[in-house]
Amino acid sequence: MPQDKVKDLLQQHQAALDLLVSQQFDDLERIGQKLTGAFNEGNKLLIAGSGLLSPVGGIIASMFQHRLHLERPPLPAFALGNDLALAPSLQRDRLEELLLARQFDFIGQNGDMVLLLADGKHDPCILNLAEQLQQQNAPFFLIKPNSQEWTGPTPDTTIGLIGETGGEIAATTLFCGQTLCSLVEHALFGI
Repeated sequence: MPQDKVKDLLQQHQAALDLLVSQQFDDLERIGQKLTGAFNEGNKLLIAGSGLLSPVGGIIASMFQHRLHLERPPLPAFALGNDLALAPSLQRDRLEELLLARQFDFIGQNGDMVLLLADGKHDPCILNLAEQLQQQNAPFFLIKPNSQEWTGPTPDTTIGLIGETGGEIAATTLFCGQTLCSLVEHALFGI
């Protein structure tokens, strides 16, 4: 019985990835091209995730910072939301929804790319950052569950994911991040 359950989960995940690649590869490739251009111009990738996707954003950033395949120069990618001093200070003043926007203020600059990872639940932090990005005409991309209606500003590109649980969405989001990093590595370094 447990082996059948694992096989079912594997088949469901593989089907979700197959559908993602068949329906949205062009969008992933477009984001990869924009990231490549930004890195070539000396800009950064900033990643912000909601809920369970916040640590996934950190993993994706580390893929760009270190390497996937072969030794190569690091690429400037950073995950927002991990400031252990700012977060409690904002929370104390009931301003926690400003965490990501404040961090973007501190380290973001004109030309940086932002990747938002939305987990499907309402998150004022992600929405505030998206609104700030729109006000500053800063490009941003969104990865979210297909079942989620996005109520924030329109992103440059949206990648919709299939999944019913947070774990499924996290795993597929990580695959998207790895795919983007692979596309950028190939474009910049021929890897």
